[in-house]
Amino acid sequence: MNDNVKLTAAQIRKMKHAIGFTPAKAKKGSYKAYRNYYVSWNDDADWDGIVAAGLAIKRKDIFYELNVVYHLNAKGIELLSEITDIKITEAE
Repeated sequence: MNDNVKLTAAQIRKMKHAIGFTPAKAKKGSYKAYRNYYVSWNDDADWDGIVAAGLAIKRKDIFYELNVVYHLNAKGIELLSEITDIKITEAE
């Protein structure tokens, strides 16, 4: 699935943060993400690169118009699963 997407360590760290991932929370090789968002006061260059790579979406915060909210899409979650070697799914 990688499709030669190049991510920096900072981008990977922010993707993990968005879904609340830490290896210690993984059980039997899988992790269920209890959230999927990253809020920034302004545009975030790392996240804008993730969006440009087709791994996330970006929107304005509905509660505070100056905030920007990023969400991993299915492709982003799949790639993060490959990077971490942990099957990541989203909680219902």
